[in-house]
Amino acid sequence: MSDRMAKHRENAPRQLANLLKSYKGVAFVEGQRIFTEGEPAECMYVVRSGEVDVLFRGKLLETVTPPGIFGEMGLIDGAPRSADAVARTDCELVRVEEIEFLRMVERVPYLALNVMQLLVDRIKQMNERLGAAGL
Repeated sequence: MSDRMAKHRENAPRQLANLLKSYKGVAFVEGQRIFTEGEPAECMYVVRSGEVDVLFRGKLLETVTPPGIFGEMGLIDGAPRSADAVARTDCELVRVEEIEFLRMVERVPYLALNVMQLLVDRIKQMNERLGAAGL
């Protein structure tokens, strides 16, 4: 990765947080379900505070902390939710609809690369888990 791309990748979470400053947060209490596998995916979320667990069939895939994102797959492929998301702690999330996400990518194009890198990282983690399980 070039130095320029690396710099933009490092700045993307901060830029996303700046873009979302004016957005109203949604509060969830510890243990509250944010979405369930199979539901329509109409938005993604950005964690402003607290922690969110992403689970697949009851198994923890990831704990997302600020300024992390989750639920982005639904914006990309339009398919139903592929996992559950539950508030690990009391948290504040920013709900980002598809049209808002597209506007953000227009303003900060490297945001799209950051989301792609996040997806790549998640695939690598899954591959490592499958390898460790002997699959």
